[in-house]
Amino acid sequence: MSMAPAPRALFTSPLAAASTGSRIRLDASVMLSKGKESLLIPDNAQVISSSVVDRCPHRSEIQSVALAEGEDDCLILGTVDSYGHLIVSRLDIVADDIDRTSYSVPPRDCGVGEGSWAGVCFSPMQQSMVAVARQLCKTIDIYDQDIHVRSLRT
Repeated sequence: MSMAPAPRALFTSPLAAASTGSRIRLDASVMLSKGKESLLIPDNAQVISSSVVDRCPHRSEIQSVALAEGEDDCLILGTVDSYGHLIVSRLDIVADDIDRTSYSVPPRDCGVGEGSWAGVCFSPMQQSMVAVARQLCKTIDIYDQDIHVRSLRT
């Protein structure tokens, strides 16, 4: 019976392990704060490139974001809000074109009731397939672009 190697320490230097309250210093230039559920958030981050998405008509706060590689030098951005409203946009990497083909899928129950956590992910095999999970509804809805394929109740 072979023994698994011992896990490596997350921090490798004494300076990196120094912690004061809810702030952790990784090195002299990087500062992190602890967010909700011990999520580490960098204090200062440099924006390399940004674009404005003109059409993202969520009616409540976005709960989840997914990004996948598409065809022809584009990225596929999926967002879902707390009512399960899904918006998928194609982002052109080369031309910074945000207004390419996009579609919106309202929730199956028309978003009535209370909003809650929702998640979105793309199929790694077929980017047109999207799954939307909703906490309070206890469902996972699967879509092929804007066509509902199946609902799974959890």
